[in-house]
Amino acid sequence: RLWGLPQEILAASQEMLDVDSDGCKNGAIAAAGAAATASLKSFLCQADPGLLGALAGSLAASAVRQLSHSCWEVQTTLCPRGGICCPCLRPRTPSALASALLRCVAPQLRSLKPEEDFDSSAFLPELAAHLGAFTHLEELGPLCIDTADSLAVPVTRAISSHCGTTGTGAVDEACGRADAAQVALRIVTARSLLPSLADGFLRCRQLADLDLTIRCADLPSAQATAELFMPALGSCPALRSLRLDLDATLACGGLLVTGIARLCQRLAEVGGGQLKSLSLGYIWWSEASDEALNQIHDALSSLSNMGDGRGLRQLAVRYPQDQEFGALDCFCTCLEGAAQSLEELLVVEGWGQDGAGLTALADAVRGCPRLRRVDILGVLPPSFNHQAWRSAALVPSSDAEVGFNLAAGWRRAASLAASTAERARLTSAASAASAA
Repeated sequence: RLWGLPQEILAASQEMLDVDSDGCKNGAIAAAGAAATASLKSFLCQADPGLLGALAGSLAASAVRQLSHSCWEVQTTLCPRGGICCPCLRPRTPSALASALLRCVAPQLRSLKPEEDFDSSAFLPELAAHLGAFTHLEELGPLCIDTADSLAVPVTRAISSHCGTTGTGAVDEACGRADAAQVALRIVTARSLLPSLADGFLRCRQLADLDLTIRCADLPSAQATAELFMPALGSCPALRSLRLDLDATLACGGLLVTGIARLCQRLAEVGGGQLKSLSLGYIWWSEASDEALNQIHDALSSLSNMGDGRGLRQLAVRYPQDQEFGALDCFCTCLEGAAQSLEELLVVEGWGQDGAGLTALADAVRGCPRLRRVDILGVLPPSFNHQAWRSAALVPSSDAEVGFNLAAGWRRAASLAASTAERARLTSAASAASAA
């Protein structure tokens, strides 16, 4: 009844459950069981794939398990050879995520959102091989790609842009077939899979929501990320919300800011004003070249000035690196005068101990005519004057709200985090602010 099944189907199911092995010797009872089976199979064959997935996911219930195992046809309908149909997957373990990437029915997948931050070595080969097949995927992440990870992949798979169409059988064997031990493996770095991942994202034409962390510790990885992978992310035309963390060394920082510029430029070209929310974390803004900052300024201007109610509405800058060396000032040069459609701005721990960067932030905020809310979150200098900053940041006619370390602001920051670990940390800060 909880699934909303028709009463006649419930009655038929119960009737089938009541048929035991001895009773099946009686022709009348066997006929009744056959009729019940046919009725149930007819219903299942016409049911929505999402309902089939819900039924299959409930097989732990003893009655449902008894039902599925009592009839081979019912079992194969609920769990077809092509995989379980369930449009929304929430893997709880790395192996479950890898299995979901391998075995789900790709055309029906709409949402793939792991419940934890999993090590990319556990699932990245499967993601690279199958991402391009998820043509109807709308939500993805949180995912973490550590470009320095060492990965074991079958030698039969081409580590190239064709990875999405080759090697599927070999991956399947390596993940559980009886002859898996005979599959030869090779060790590669995650960086070598970036071309395949880029090609996969190019095919995700309906992807609207993405949580992603990229880790780079060497210049070749940063270069591949900036020149190949980031523009591919920007080629997702339906992208509405992007939460992106770039965890990198100082040497890689400038290259990755250039990658952000290319990503934003590409989104402005193909997105048509779809992007509404952009959250960037751990960026080395202070290492960016003037050319990269100007490119981001122009891209933000294009993303914001779409007209007809379109354009970027929400922007978050979280934990910029090198706060003492002008990180927030550099970001503000990108924002100033470029965010005409922006309605919400959130900055987390972006300034130096002496408040360096807050003056530039006030000037940038003053140039956002549609701004409705500003959240400043983090430890502020003892000498910081809240009211003076509000007066400097807002024009007299503005009715925008400015909040300093408010619980609601921390909750908004948590919703804009790219990883579950950071989301939990920011949620704890919100609870502490509420209790204060």
